[in-house]
Amino acid sequence: QVATNMIDQHPQIERVVWKAVELVTENRVDVFDVPKGDVMAMVDSSDGYGRYAVSFDDGYHTCQCEHWTSFSAPLIESGARVCKHVAAVWLWQMTRQENF
Repeated sequence: QVATNMIDQHPQIERVVWKAVELVTENRVDVFDVPKGDVMAMVDSSDGYGRYAVSFDDGYHTCQCEHWTSFSAPLIESGARVCKHVAAVWLWQMTRQENF
């Protein structure tokens, strides 16, 4: 439900949302109760080699992954860039109160 609502609101991020669902359901997202510096979460890489830091800077979530840093991650209407790691953090946060 949460994932489909995200896609309904932002159809341009459908692909990253479904990848994010995989990350969340496989418990590959570690959101900190208290941010460590500006890092609010660590999300596993798809290739299994390490994790990416997701931060919250200047009102937007940022990620260390190539998709985000190369500016190829899709944008939503607010101007936020959304890779699968950022979407996974959003889904993780939203599903603490709701079910997929």
